[in-house]
This record gives sequence, structure tokens and C-alpha cells, in this order.
Amino acid sequence: SRPATSVAGAVETLFSLPFMGLILALAFLSIFNKENHYQYMLFEVIALFAILVRPRLIEKGLGLALYLLLHLGSNEGFVQVEINRASILAVGTIGLLTLIYRRYLVTMLFVIVAVVGGLLYAVSLDDDTVDTLPRNIKEAIYLMKGDDIYNHISSYQRVFEGQKVMEDFETATDAEWLFGKGLGRTVDMTGAADRTPGQHALLGALQVHNIHFLHFAVLHKFGLAGLSILIGLAGGLLWMFAVDLGRGRMDQARLFFYFYLFYVLVFAFPASNFLVANPLWPAFLGMLCWLRAVERRPQAVNLNSSAALT
Repeated sequence: SRPATSVAGAVETLFSLPFMGLILALAFLSIFNKENHYQYMLFEVIALFAILVRPRLIEKGLGLALYLLLHLGSNEGFVQVEINRASILAVGTIGLLTLIYRRYLVTMLFVIVAVVGGLLYAVSLDDDTVDTLPRNIKEAIYLMKGDDIYNHISSYQRVFEGQKVMEDFETATDAEWLFGKGLGRTVDMTGAADRTPGQHALLGALQVHNIHFLHFAVLHKFGLAGLSILIGLAGGLLWMFAVDLGRGRMDQARLFFYFYLFYVLVFAFPASNFLVANPLWPAFLGMLCWLRAVERRPQAVNLNSSAALT
């Protein structure tokens, strides 16, 4: 249909040379003023989609350049590679989706074995070698080795936030367990070892809104009903992806929306704000559902017409 074609055209525009040039320029400027805003995830998905799916070499090259720029940062004048664990998990998810989309099941098996082997190798590294790695990677390896989470402020901060959420529910009513404490609910972070959340909170450390772990954030704000909806959305996305792939309806517009939706969902697990406060996620989910509904609409019209004639 014409509207569906226009949506596909809009997705194609994201990979046009002028638009790719624009986001490359923005990514270059972000090296010197790195901020993890919501466009970061959109740009990274565009880069990954260009590398993994788009057919032209120039698109793949621009996508690779964009991906590299997004993971460079300036630290006191020195440009260095910057990548966080949430991004690694999300990129891994996109890689898995790509292998499933292309039905490279044997390759996927080898990739899984390679990843497991890489993790085992990382755990076998001596501490002197691990200490030379970026902080996020170093911390993850030490935790896999069994190091106490209390020794790693960034990781323990997320656990501490979860403990504060559960403390807040100690006197909760049945309605609060079901529907949460509301979007305005805050927690006291004055006792946190990591002072960063309190320093960035609008109301100070006594009233912090942001809870990093997605399940704790959703439970705190929306209760068990919110958690049920979140699980339903994740399960529904998996089912929709499997149906579209199995029935041969996976065009590039749909695949791009799936890439973005799964990327953000995984990225947001340790950084909930990137889903809870992200306006693009529900917009892209709505467009994906609309595309799927439009395809079924002509069949319904034909059935009704046939019934009327008989």
C-alpha cells in the first residue's frame, strides 16, 4: 500500500548519502563532548544495519566509520576507544538477530562457541593484563572471576538501587504492589558509594528518580502490572519477529524496526532511562505493528466482499 511504501521510503532515507554524512558529522563532534543521549542508540543501529544488511559497499563503509566514531571519546585531549557493557550486549543481540534473519544457523552455533571460548579466555587472564583493559571490561572480567561486587562501585550501585526500591515496598499497599509508586517516586541515594546519580539528580541525592536496572525501575514506577506489560512486550516482539521471518514478510523496513526495538530493550536492562524515557521506542513499535496490520487489511476486505456477494 502507499502508506507502507512511504514508511519504507523513510527508512531508506536514513541510509541516503546526505543523511549518513550528517550523522557522521554529529558523531565526529560527539568525540569531544560525549553524551549518551537517545540519538546515540539510533545512530548505532543505523551503523549496524548498514554494515550487516545494506547491500552497497559505500553504505557498509559509512556504517563502519559511524560505528567507530560513536565509540571514540576525548579524555583530557587524548582520543580513546569507549564502549560500555550495555552496548556490547545490545550489539551482540543484533548480531544474533542477523544470523537468524539470514538463517546462518551453523554459523550462529560457531559464534556462540566462540563467545563462550572468549569468555573463558578472559577469565583465565592474569590480573596485570586485566588491569590494562577499559574500566567496564575490566570490571566485568573481575566479576566473572568471582570478585566481590562491593569492590566495583558502578556495578554495586545498581544493586544498591534495587535494595532501596525493595525497602520502599516494605510498607507498600496492595495497590502499590500492583500499580507501582508512580512516575514521581524517588529514592534516597545519600548512602550510595557512587555519588554520580545524586550529583546528576534534579532534586539532589535525597530524591533520585533514576533506577538503573530496568526491572527495578518498572516495578518501582508501575508495579507488577508494569512488569507484566514489559514481559509481554518482549515476548510479543520475539513472536512477531519469528512470524514475520517464518512467513517471508521480513522486508528491510520491518527488520530495521526490529533491530532498533531489540537493541534498546537489551541496552536498557542496565540503563532503564534509555527505554522508559525514550520517545522513539513506542513510536517505532507502533509503526511496526501498523505495517503488520496494513498487510492483513486487504485480505479482510476481500473476505468481506466475497461474503457480501454470496
